[in-house]
Amino acid sequence: MTVSQYMTKAQIFEGLENYSKPTQLGWNTWQYHNSNNERVIRYTRTDIVKIKPNGDIILNSGGWQTVTTKRKMNQYLPSGFYLYQSKFEWFINDVPFIDGIKIMFDGKVIQGKGE
Repeated sequence: MTVSQYMTKAQIFEGLENYSKPTQLGWNTWQYHNSNNERVIRYTRTDIVKIKPNGDIILNSGGWQTVTTKRKMNQYLPSGFYLYQSKFEWFINDVPFIDGIKIMFDGKVIQGKGE
């Protein structure tokens, strides 16, 4: 199955435990809450955006740095933040993107594992 194909809810959530309140947001895109009470945006089988209860946001492409993944992430970023590509590399507000990059509640962008 390619990413461009429609996936069922069961396929998207396969193997995922302890989630609640799933709501479909769009093509292969769902929102749910995990056991840490984080709001999670899931695209295909990847949690691309996690919004922590304190307002911090963690981004993860799951290795799929595609136009669609970037567009979907941008839909859920707060005002003033934008994920873009330059010379095949992703950036968020001029900080090079790596999976796990964190936008702190106070607006700082921190590289590294945001878990």
